[in-house]
Amino acid sequence: MRTDLTRTTSRLAIAAASAGLLFGTSTLTPAQAADLGGDCCADLEERVAELEATAVRHGNRKVKLTLSGQVNTALLYFDAGFDNDIYVIDNDESSTRIRLDAVGTIRPGLTAGLIIEFDIEVASGSDILGPDRDEGVLRPDDDGEDIQLRRANWFVQGEFGKISIGQGSMASDGAFEVSFANTWVGSVGYGLSVTNVGNFILPNIGVSLFNIGTDYDASRRNRVRYDSPTFGGFTMSASWGEDDEYDVALRFAREFNGLKVAAAASYRVDEDDENLFSAGDDIDDSTSWGGSIAFMHTPSGFHLQGGYNNYSVDTNLPAGTFEFRNTEHYWIAAGLQFRASSLGVSDITVEYIQNDHEDFQFTFAPGGPGTGPIVDDEAMYESVGIGFAQQIDAIGGTLYASYVHHMAEATLTNGAGATVVLEDDFDQITFGMRLRY
Repeated sequence: MRTDLTRTTSRLAIAAASAGLLFGTSTLTPAQAADLGGDCCADLEERVAELEATAVRHGNRKVKLTLSGQVNTALLYFDAGFDNDIYVIDNDESSTRIRLDAVGTIRPGLTAGLIIEFDIEVASGSDILGPDRDEGVLRPDDDGEDIQLRRANWFVQGEFGKISIGQGSMASDGAFEVSFANTWVGSVGYGLSVTNVGNFILPNIGVSLFNIGTDYDASRRNRVRYDSPTFGGFTMSASWGEDDEYDVALRFAREFNGLKVAAAASYRVDEDDENLFSAGDDIDDSTSWGGSIAFMHTPSGFHLQGGYNNYSVDTNLPAGTFEFRNTEHYWIAAGLQFRASSLGVSDITVEYIQNDHEDFQFTFAPGGPGTGPIVDDEAMYESVGIGFAQQIDAIGGTLYASYVHHMAEATLTNGAGATVVLEDDFDQITFGMRLRY
C-alpha cells in the first residue's frame, strides 16, 4: 500500500508541475482544491500519460543528439570614392547556421555519428558585388532565399582514425587559413578578405574580377574522407569528392613552454573544375598547393600567422573567355589578445594580403582600346586591414568591427600592341556580432 501511495503521490506532483507549465501562473484556490472529486487521481494519471506520449524524444535513444548553431549579421559600409552605401548582411565569413550532431558508441573505443548543417542567409555577404562605376552601387542579394546544405555525412571513428562519407569539408579545407586571430569572423586575420564583397567591376571595359582576393581554399563536397589518429601533434587527411577532385593535407598543433604552434599544408587536384570566372564552364585539371602557419605566445597574447597558395589551371576554354590560369596568394597577420574587462578576451589584429594573377584569357570589348585576344596580361589584388573582436563569454557571442582597404589592378595587352591598365579601390567597414547557441 505504501508503494502504491508513493507512486500516486509522485504522479500527482508531476501532473501539478505539468499543469503549471501549461497554464502559466494559475493556481487552485482552497475552495477549488476542496472540490476535487474522488476520481481526481485517475484524471491526473491520464493527463500524465498524455504528456508523456506527446513529449519530444530522440528517435534513437542510444545516440546522443545535440542541436547547435549561430546567427551572424552585420552592417557593411563601403566607400568607393564615387559612391558609398551601407547594407545589413548575413556575414558570409561565418554565416547563420543550424546544426545537428549525433554520436553513439558501437563498443568501447569505436563510435559512429552524423552531422547535418544548413546555412540560412537572408542577405548573403558573398553575393555583394563590388564597386561598379556604371551602376555606382553595391548590389546585395536580399531575397531571403539563400539556404544551402553545408554538411550531411556520417562517420565512424576509432583507433584507426576517422572515416566520413557524405557532404562535408575536403581534406585541404582551411589549410591556407590557419590562424589564432579571433578577428577572422570580421574579415581580418586569416588570409581571405573578399568573402563579403564578391566582385570588383573595373571601369572602361567592364571586366568583373570575381573573387580576385580569394585564396582558392578547398570547400565542402560530396566526398569520402579519412583522418588519421594524431601522432606527436601531426594528423594526416585525404579525401576524394565528386567529380574527380582529390586532395591530401597534413596538420600540426602543439604547445611548447607557452608557445602555441599550428600549421597545415595541402595538395589538391580537381579534374573537372568549375572555375569562378567562367560562368559555369568546365576546366580540365586545376591544382593548388600551399599551407599556413600560426604562432601564439600565451603569456603575452601576441600572435603571428601567414600563408601561401599556388593555384593553376590547364584550361580548354574558347578564346575570348575570361579566365585566370595562374595565381599566387600571400598573406600575413599579427595581433594581440588581452582581457580588458570581465566580458572575455579582446583581440586586435592587422593583416596584409596579395594575389598575383597572370595568363588569363580575355578579348577586348567592342569600342575598347583594341581588338583581338590578349597576348600579355597580369593582375594584382592587395588589401590591408585592421580588426577588433570582443568575446562575450556570458552569452557565447563575439562582437567585431573591421576596416579593410581593397585595391585591384589589371594590365592587358593585345596582339596589336594596344594596352589598357584597369584599376579600382574601395574601403569596407564591417560591424556585427556572432551569437552561438
